[in-house]
Amino acid sequence: MVAGIDGSARSCAAADWAALEAARRGLPLWVVHVSCHAPEEVADRWPYRPVPLPDCFVQETSVEDRADVAENGDQYQLMIEALANDPRSRLLRVRIDDVSFTSDLQATIRYILFSDGKKVGPEGPGVSVLQGDTWKISFKTVCSRTKYGKDTPQAATC
Repeated sequence: MVAGIDGSARSCAAADWAALEAARRGLPLWVVHVSCHAPEEVADRWPYRPVPLPDCFVQETSVEDRADVAENGDQYQLMIEALANDPRSRLLRVRIDDVSFTSDLQATIRYILFSDGKKVGPEGPGVSVLQGDTWKISFKTVCSRTKYGKDTPQAATC
């Protein structure tokens, strides 16, 4: 299944429905987000200009927003801040290739990290967990990113 999102409430509701249907049917789900990288004057004339979604791999995202999308992120905000401020870690970009729901509380995420356009990892899949009513990046997956930084300490529980 494929769900396209643009940050609007309708597209998020569609993505939620697609996630439930994919889990119910045991199918993989690909979530696609497309944004316009046109010059500002062209983008301003676009009929609909979505608000960017928080993404813990995007440099401009605040530490608080990064912590919000990580499992127990408020407890590990110092590590998340170190990742956000590390010069090598800030260059990381992610491509998600596959999401497989392993239960109603957990999903396996197959992704590839890139730095400066080159593949840098990971060795294994990541995990997403349902915390409250929000799907979040697992603590272990966040921990695994520290090895890609220049001087990024891990939390003691990693």
